[in-house]
Amino acid sequence: MLALLCSSAAYNVAVTGATGRTGRLVVDSLLKSGHSVTALVRDGDKAASVLPAAVACRELDLATAGAEEMRTACAGADKLIWCATGFTDAGELIDVRGMKELVPGAIAATGETPAVVMLSSAGVTRPAWDDAKKARLIGCSDIPIIRLNPGGILGKKCEAEQALRESGVPYCVVRPTGLKFEGWPQGRPFLSQGDVAVGRCNAVDLAETLVGVLGEAAAAGKTFELFTLAGHGRLQATRPSEEGARGVKTALPALGTRRQARSRPRWSGFRLTRRGRCPRRRSTRRTTCCSSAFRARSRTRPSSRWGARTSRSTAGRCAARAARRPPSASSPWRAARWRGWARAAPAASEAC
Repeated sequence: MLALLCSSAAYNVAVTGATGRTGRLVVDSLLKSGHSVTALVRDGDKAASVLPAAVACRELDLATAGAEEMRTACAGADKLIWCATGFTDAGELIDVRGMKELVPGAIAATGETPAVVMLSSAGVTRPAWDDAKKARLIGCSDIPIIRLNPGGILGKKCEAEQALRESGVPYCVVRPTGLKFEGWPQGRPFLSQGDVAVGRCNAVDLAETLVGVLGEAAAAGKTFELFTLAGHGRLQATRPSEEGARGVKTALPALGTRRQARSRPRWSGFRLTRRGRCPRRRSTRRTTCCSSAFRARSRTRPSSRWGARTSRSTAGRCAARAARRPPSASSPWRAARWRGWARAAPAASEAC
């Protein structure tokens, strides 16, 4: 399960798309964490009206700027968080142009932590899946954004990710699932790989994760999906000044460095059982149909010596349980199980 701890290092972080909805949350999270922020914006007047006064704004049009202009705008920055997206007048995705032409050389690669953190999207590889994989993972492939894929944007996002990987810059790619700004409470972030995650992601949790991976060496060279679950509890900072300065630590070392690290996802805080069933599903099956009564009715064959032996042992267990004092009416679930044992004992005896 994901543990969120304080990151002690303070950086000067350049943020593209800082005036967007996600970008503004990233800027707020950076300031709360004690970092300095350099916002790369297209409209300086808009930036002055929506961003805090502590943010240094530098005007830069990512659709037309060159590599030298990008280096000038990022002068003095230690890290870069890429939150920008959109299209140029020629129809090229800004993400692709930025990762191929602007990002390489804009940030000096120092240390073992990511120099560039890219905000991408879950599902970028799914349109390219073959029919067999889509049928096998229909819950991941048959969702509206994958079916529609407007303008082929998912494939272009995937191209931008690959361009960043090939740039030689220490990177981290974060792919949130369905991003929700309203109607989805903050929860605990979960990381996975394999591009099969579905669900919802709170925008504030996403911003904190983008900021948190800046100081984590385990995040360098990794691509992962992110979703958040409410009701699992949020790990609080140890001191009030640390609130918002949370670094992703526990789950990251377990993730692979390749985009398709495994044929099935590796979940943080989630382990498959020996038979491949998740614990939640297994407990549900036990509750509904794997009781002693079920085994006595469906798994007993009188013609089989092993079946007869099983029937006798099951009959003894059911009879012993049925002989106990029935539970009170305040526990309907236990009462239902007691009734099942009472009915199963005669049936198992006959099968012997």
